[in-house]
Amino acid sequence: MAFERFEVLSIEDALAKYTSSLFRPSVAARLMTLLDSFSETAKTAVVERDYIDIDYSASYHDQRGRSFTPTLHGTTRIHFFTEQFTKRAIVGAGNRTVRKMIFSYLGFTVVRPDRPTTLGRTFLSCPPNVSGKPAGFPPRGTILVDLAGIPLTIESCPYMSQDRKIMACATTALWMSSTPLVDKIPGVASHSTSEITGMAMSLNRPYGPAIGRRGLTLPEMEQAFLEIGFDPRVYTYPTPAQLVEICHLFSDSGIPLVLYIESNGIGHAVTVIGYTLKAPDAPEASIPGIFRAHQFVADLIIHDDEGECICSPK
Repeated sequence: MAFERFEVLSIEDALAKYTSSLFRPSVAARLMTLLDSFSETAKTAVVERDYIDIDYSASYHDQRGRSFTPTLHGTTRIHFFTEQFTKRAIVGAGNRTVRKMIFSYLGFTVVRPDRPTTLGRTFLSCPPNVSGKPAGFPPRGTILVDLAGIPLTIESCPYMSQDRKIMACATTALWMSSTPLVDKIPGVASHSTSEITGMAMSLNRPYGPAIGRRGLTLPEMEQAFLEIGFDPRVYTYPTPAQLVEICHLFSDSGIPLVLYIESNGIGHAVTVIGYTLKAPDAPEASIPGIFRAHQFVADLIIHDDEGECICSPK
């Protein structure tokens, strides 16, 4: 394995060098907030330059390459650890160093070389607390990672930001919702965002100048879920309590829901990945001792391709 394309930096230096020019600064801010939220904060970043990312490569082939869109093919993958390492220690990693890397691994993010840059496939460990409240992430999935021959494992709720070329928010939400279910449901395969966009729009060749810019309609999102192998259903919940109830129900079942939010005729899709908890309100008089989800769920934790991650239904 050639280590010339690897860097070992502090977290601050790595994020400053590779995420400072992200299309949405809020995405970089949320990334830093998450890395600071663990009891043992991230200390070391191992950077893989010219990393061939499977999702970016698929979109490059399906849309960018064939439509002659100028772009760079390689991405940058950044791995995060709570232990401190040097490049020399990783190059000559013995059993002790490998064990430290395995047990201190927090996950990785991929920086896509768009102009401006965007955040690609991101798999980070789920923190025990969010905004100072206990948090639960039942929809997380197990991801296997190979770093220069060192096997790493992460339990994560996947994240990605849109690039407005292959995908808008709906495609991103579909990918974030379906990916954690691949290792839970037999017969369901993983799909790139390029494939999901094509399935949603019933295209055999998911590329062209309009792809990803206009977003997806609700029927197209349902079509994509059907093609992936799910039986989708659209729920409408007009009250905050009803929204919390259904999101808690599906989250605890390990299913990340896609929320479609419409305001002034403009739709936006996000993915529910968990919730935070609060001291429960008084139980309902009609059912003594029984608490409903909206009485003890403080916030819904969502993955938004624009970087926001907390939703407090009111």
